[in-house]
Amino acid sequence: MMLLGAGSFLGVDVAVAAAALNTLGLVVLGYLAIALLRRRYEGKTLVAASACALLGIGSS
Repeated sequence: MMLLGAGSFLGVDVAVAAAALNTLGLVVLGYLAIALLRRRYEGKTLVAASACALLGIGSS
């Protein structure tokens, strides 16, 4: 909410700021999920686990 308020203060449309922040959050969560999965899995198992994680994050 603070970032949306800051964007509004700077003249950015609230809907555009919300979409940009949601996209940024999705990218960060996806990166963190894959980074954590790399510690445990490798090869085809990593690909499958990453796909499941990204589908779970993206569907929320």
